[in-house]
Amino acid sequence: MKNLFHYIQTSPHRSRSLLGIEYEQLSSLISYLQQLEAESIAQQDARKIRVNAAGAGRPTMLRTETEILLCLYYLRHYPTFEILGLTFEVSSSQAHAVTHYWVEFLRQALPASLCEEFEDCEAAWSVITEMLVEWELIVDIAIANRVAVGIGQSWAL
Repeated sequence: MKNLFHYIQTSPHRSRSLLGIEYEQLSSLISYLQQLEAESIAQQDARKIRVNAAGAGRPTMLRTETEILLCLYYLRHYPTFEILGLTFEVSSSQAHAVTHYWVEFLRQALPASLCEEFEDCEAAWSVITEMLVEWELIVDIAIANRVAVGIGQSWAL
């Protein structure tokens, strides 16, 4: 499945099931991540003292879009890196390196969870924990209803 990017371009409706986001969102995310990477590389190059010419070294095996899809596929399905490498026709160590490289850019591009975002602010943290406790109670009630119906009892709530 090395050509996952080509497959998604030809069948955009499959993007949601394979990666968890719509094709339009995927396209804008890829372009934004490429922009973030270019900015990061420019910052690194400004500080770097070069011995070799720019562009020296081994070329990458995957296109940038495919690397981003590899990372999103990993985050959606959580296969082992060996299976991920077999899926994208790269080694497991390269699948690991590519995934962790792009996760850093995804953390910059996408919003953090509520817990990470407000863990330093006491007032917001108390509101969030209250909301989470309320949601947990809602989930507990829903699970209790399913269990009770499954064993032949019915609870009136």
